Amino acid sequence: MVIMMLLILLIRETILLFGKINENAKLTKENLQLHKQMDYQHNSYEKTAHSLTSIKQVIHDTNKQLVYVRTCIQKNEIQESIHHINSMLGQIHQPSLKLSTGNLVIDSLIGNALNIAREHKIAMNYDIHIHAEAIDIDRFDLCTVIGNVLDNALNAAARVPKKEDRFILLLIFTTDTSLFIQVTNSRNDSSTIVQHNFKENPAFHGFGLTNIQSVTEKYGGHLVTNAENNEFETIIVLPFLNILSADTPILTELERQ
Repeated sequence: MVIMMLLILLIRETILLFGKINENAKLTKENLQLHKQMDYQHNSYEKTAHSLTSIKQVIHDTNKQLVYVRTCIQKNEIQESIHHINSMLGQIHQPSLKLSTGNLVIDSLIGNALNIAREHKIAMNYDIHIHAEAIDIDRFDLCTVIGNVLDNALNAAARVPKKEDRFILLLIFTTDTSLFIQVTNSRNDSSTIVQHNFKENPAFHGFGLTNIQSVTEKYGGHLVTNAENNEFETIIVLPFLNILSADTPILTELERQ
């Protein structure tokens, strides 16, 4: 009888021990993911800050160039001034200044993605129609969404064996209430057809999509993915903060009634 009780206690303690081990492993994994996300956000902000610094440098240098052009015109050296202006225009059209939507996060992250796509022989096309001043979304959150969705697309497209089959199509536009993002990219695995709405299937996602989903939930938005044959599509809708704030008093008033 005593031996039986000891065995029961031993089994109970073993089960509790395994439970604690599993819980510690879960916490360790979550902590690692948090550190990875913090590193990713730091890198995204570094890209944004670098882009802003580059723009400031261009403005500073342009002022000096204009002084020289003015001098050439004053001395009636028209051909030299034209030549110098053409050189300036050539510098402005370099890849680092390819995008100018008015939103620094969008410009810097997409500009960086275009450079990476070019290095990996990925045909990346974009269509952007936004009102930059209307995008009422925290820059940290916008970095998370755009940075992760572009990284996922670049990683998937780069794995396609044939370079001529690598592509990314990016569509971004704003409405009066929301920001809409659609990314379609080539992928290597064509054996499955999968459709997911992450609000209905929270368990199915990678690390990058987990972060995107967290932001969409914060804004009451939507994240939907479609994987079919050799393509993967991600659709994201983010309502603006001012819309959410405007809705709050109405809901509160209804609750009071």
